[in-house]
Amino acid sequence: MKLSIPVKSARDAIEALYSDTCTIYQYEKKTDAVTHITGSARSVVVENWPCRLSFSSYPATTDDRAADHVSQTIQLFLSPDIIVPPGAYIEVTRGAQTTAYRNSGKPAVYATHQEIELILDAEHP
Repeated sequence: MKLSIPVKSARDAIEALYSDTCTIYQYEKKTDAVTHITGSARSVVVENWPCRLSFSSYPATTDDRAADHVSQTIQLFLSPDIIVPPGAYIEVTRGAQTTAYRNSGKPAVYATHQEIELILDAEHP
């Protein structure tokens, strides 16, 4: 798809901000040839793809005298050229640190980028 000059310029500007990389996995059903047991396995959709994480924190909304807790929204920005399936497992590398996330839903895809809300994977922080 050929992009108009304003859209291409906007996309180039957004992609210039991508300082992280991500590896995106999707889950596929696999049947073991020996045991015939069906399970799910991860397969790579894309590896070391440029992206950017954005974090937003919101103050606690309850006053229950319990420990303070803060809600955090994590969004991944990347090229609209990649098809990210809902429920994908995504590892994002920022500097020397890699963090694992679960995809919480369907990406919002625009001409210049796509936005995906992520959930920190508690098993593999």
